[in-house]
Amino acid sequence: MKKLLLLASILAAFTVSSAMAAAKFSIVGTADLAMPSYKDMVDSSIAPGTLSGTTSGKAQFGGGLLVEFPLSNRVGLELGALYMTRKYDATMTFTPADGSAAQSLDVTFKHPYIQVPLMFNLHLNKFLTLGLGGYLNNGIGQISETRSNVEEKNSYDEAEFKRLDYGVAAGLGIGIPMGSKVAFIIDARYNMGLAEQYSPKADSTLAMKQKNNDVTGFVGFRFGANK
Repeated sequence: MKKLLLLASILAAFTVSSAMAAAKFSIVGTADLAMPSYKDMVDSSIAPGTLSGTTSGKAQFGGGLLVEFPLSNRVGLELGALYMTRKYDATMTFTPADGSAAQSLDVTFKHPYIQVPLMFNLHLNKFLTLGLGGYLNNGIGQISETRSNVEEKNSYDEAEFKRLDYGVAAGLGIGIPMGSKVAFIIDARYNMGLAEQYSPKADSTLAMKQKNNDVTGFVGFRFGANK
């Protein structure tokens, strides 16, 4: 039994070391454009009417590391850790049912987060890669809210945001070989959030559905055999 366990340990260590040796590592800079969506907005504290919300993203920059493990000659499993920031202008508009003038409130939200992507990459050829998978985001720090040029920072609970976000992702990448083991990479991804982000307090009168959507660009260098 001990010999079998020892043999299994040796085989596992060999498998892991072989996978690491064949893995491709990437150092990337990121640009994120946030486009959250608001739906089914209702506030029981205001007069009858229609409440809606629109957003406009502002590019924010970050970076991180990616590692891809080969599953076959053309398919790889990519994991990573990325530091990014989401920033966007949100406009809440209330249109009274009695036909009087609409009222609006503008707020700029900003909050950093750590993203762990999990992508299955299909290498179409030596240069092009198609990626499908998902992501997990965890908000860090505080939520910044700016109204009329006055910034206020709150915890996620105070701002009625959830820290955790997850969703599906799709992307297209270009790799330009710069030698046998180095490539310059450009990647664009669309992340579609599946988790509700609004976390109302017990006494909140506002009800709505809020989900994150992001377009993210990557620029960096990949290290590993260019096949």
